[in-house]
Amino acid sequence: MPPYSLCPDPLSAAAQSRLQGLAALLEILHAAHIAQRDGDVDGTLSEHLQEGLIVAARQLVRASSATDWCAP
Repeated sequence: MPPYSLCPDPLSAAAQSRLQGLAALLEILHAAHIAQRDGDVDGTLSEHLQEGLIVAARQLVRASSATDWCAP
């Protein structure tokens, strides 16, 4: 019999959605960083948009609660 767990799934659907959203935001921010580093003016995001994406990513992280993560 497996050990008792408060969390039926190792990762809930809500937690998976948050991680997917966070991954997408990080991909966009990374692409913007590379474009800015390489001097590609057309491929960069404004500072305001970058800050908004960072705030959104932080919100996704904060939205995760202790019940979203289960120990193996």
